[in-house]
Amino acid sequence: MIFKTALFEVPLYKTKVKKQAEIVNWFYQNIYPSFLENGVNEKSRNIFSSYFPNAPKLDKKVFDNFYQHEIKNFMIKAGFNIHHNWTVSTNYWYNIGLNNSYQEVHDHLGGPVIINYAAVHFLKFNKDIHAGTVFYNPLESVLKSTLPTRNEKLKPVDYEGLQKVIQVEQEDLIIFPAYLPHSVMTQNTDEERITIAFNLSIYENKSYESN
Repeated sequence: MIFKTALFEVPLYKTKVKKQAEIVNWFYQNIYPSFLENGVNEKSRNIFSSYFPNAPKLDKKVFDNFYQHEIKNFMIKAGFNIHHNWTVSTNYWYNIGLNNSYQEVHDHLGGPVIINYAAVHFLKFNKDIHAGTVFYNPLESVLKSTLPTRNEKLKPVDYEGLQKVIQVEQEDLIIFPAYLPHSVMTQNTDEERITIAFNLSIYENKSYESN
């Protein structure tokens, strides 16, 4: 008899955002009017986003307070010693996606500060009409290079599941490793899809920070 087991796993954490209503109110008071006045600022993707120029930024101190509960609970769940004096750094931006908006495959590695995790808060999201986030096996290119066949009907199970769409709802927050490739499929609705994304850097000393 042959037994099969998995050696490694890629973690993904999902939770509800405790201060959803407060974040929604802040966003519609401080960000949304600029979107109504100016329209999209990244026309090739049909989005309005503070990741690109000509859009107001999110207030870091305000949003650190908004997500304090979720970040602390995530660190406990992920096995960080909560009594240790970790340096925790965040970087926030938002995306308002319209019809035909999308996000190409990317990860969140790089930058002057080490990035361990990335997060997405689905501030406005209709699970019945909005496209979800697609995640890609980080070994996808390696697995594709060793495919024994391109015939889908003959493909062994070890080569299945190279991509997965995470089922989410409005108010959900997902946190995942920064190295994990992901994308957003093209939206086919006029209803706005609004997310707040952030990088999460957790490290033991300040030597990682740029001077």
